[in-house]
Amino acid sequence: MIGSPVTLDALASEHSAGHLLVVDDNAQNRRLLQRRMSRNGYTVEAVDGGEAALARVAQGGIDLVLLDVMMPGMSGIEVVQRLRLHHRLHELPVIMVTALDQSQNTVEALEHGANDYVSKPVDYPVLLARVATQLRVKRLGELKDEFFRMATHDLRNPLTKILGGADGYD
Repeated sequence: MIGSPVTLDALASEHSAGHLLVVDDNAQNRRLLQRRMSRNGYTVEAVDGGEAALARVAQGGIDLVLLDVMMPGMSGIEVVQRLRLHHRLHELPVIMVTALDQSQNTVEALEHGANDYVSKPVDYPVLLARVATQLRVKRLGELKDEFFRMATHDLRNPLTKILGGADGYD
């Protein structure tokens, strides 16, 4: 129906699941997150570090990253900084999942490009709600981008004809 509002629930049901990437150096944490998120309808892949995460994201198809902060080699903060060089906040949401529970760590993660932050031990209903919210924001951003592409195209065509026709009146 033309003119009917798009609700967040309708948008979520249209795209109820997403493809998640879990990044954690602890195999037990990876398995647990992977299992819990899979049970809730998400496709989940897992990698054990920052370099592997960047390589997997570069392949495409990831909707959201669940990222540990403290990892050997490249920290989660470094990973999110590198991701933000190529992906805007709504293009690739990143939720930090970490044992660090101090407000300064939360602020640092958010200042460096994380969309959200949850502490371990993970409260799964909270994590599920945050993942769903970030995926809704991502879908809304995609709809906005598509709208602007269409609007730009639709405006450009008539203006080109008008401006092209005006050349004969110089």
